[in-house]
Amino acid sequence: MGQREIIIFLESERKINDNWFSANQIREGIKNNGTNLKYGIYDDLMKLSLFSLIDCKGEGLWNHKKLFRGKA
Repeated sequence: MGQREIIIFLESERKINDNWFSANQIREGIKNNGTNLKYGIYDDLMKLSLFSLIDCKGEGLWNHKKLFRGKA
C-alpha cells in the first residue's frame, strides 16, 4: 500500500518541477496529503528505485544521503 502512495506523490511533484526529495521530505509530503504512512518509507523507496519505477541519486561524500524523484 505504501509504494503506490509514494509513486503518486513523486509523479505529481515531478509534473510541477524537477526537484529531488529526501526520504523525510517524501514522508512529510505524503503525511500532508492525508495518508498516514509512518514506517518503511525508505525501504519502499529503495525497492521502487531498484525496479526503475523512480529515479534515485546519492548526494554528498561525508554526509551522504539518497534523493528520489518520479520518472519523467
